[in-house]
Parts: sequence; C-alpha cells; structure tokens
Amino acid sequence: MIRNHKSCREGCIKLQRALRIGVATAFLALGAGHIFALPRFVAVYDLLGADQRLRVLAGIAYLLGGGALLFQRTYFVSAMLLGLMMAGVALIDVTMIGAPPLLAILLSLGCIAIAWFGAGRHPDEAPQETASRKIRV
Repeated sequence: MIRNHKSCREGCIKLQRALRIGVATAFLALGAGHIFALPRFVAVYDLLGADQRLRVLAGIAYLLGGGALLFQRTYFVSAMLLGLMMAGVALIDVTMIGAPPLLAILLSLGCIAIAWFGAGRHPDEAPQETASRKIRV
C-alpha cells in the first residue's frame, strides 16, 4: 500500500497539535490546582515535609510549561523539561508517597511523544542532503 507522503505528514502534524493541546490542558489544570491550594496537593506537600512555597513554585512551573506547549517556538523545550519533571514526580510518588504514579507516567509519555514528533523530521523522511555533503564525481 502506497501512502501519499504529504497527507501522512499532515496527519502527523494534526496528531501532534491534538497531543500538545491535550497535554497542555492537563498541565494547566495541574498548575491551577497547585496554585489554588487544592487539599490533595496541600496534603501531598505536607506528607513530603516540603514547604508550601514549593507547591506554589511547582504550580507556576506547570502553568508556564503548559502554556509554552501551545506555542510553536517553545513546545519542544517545554515538553522536554515537563517530561523530566514528571519523571521525577513519578519517582517521588513511588518511593516517598507509596502511590501509583499513573498520571505522572502518562504526562511524561505525552511529553516524550510531543518531543518525538517535534524533532523536526517524520519517521518516513530521509535526511536531506546539504550542498556541502554532496559528493562530486
């Protein structure tokens, strides 16, 4: 089966946009929950023995990162940083809290997928040759 390369690329772009909007919405909601001191987040930071200012700082980071996922120039770096942050949250969930880290793992995988799609090339594309790499015979 031969696929049209242009339509395949457009499908990947649409998938990436939908994924970016979904993950950004989750991070914006998570950040708002941290900022507005939902009892769940206050209890988690109390259990960890961390200051509540760290909760607010994490909320600001989630809000900024989620917002940066929505912009074309910043989504790649934001996805990388938020993915690392969620990997750390998953580790804390397992080791210190004893809770299943399902949300943290899902968000981390979403960030990895966004960064993968945003790496600048499609899996079916061959690398483009530049003028300096061409071999003259």
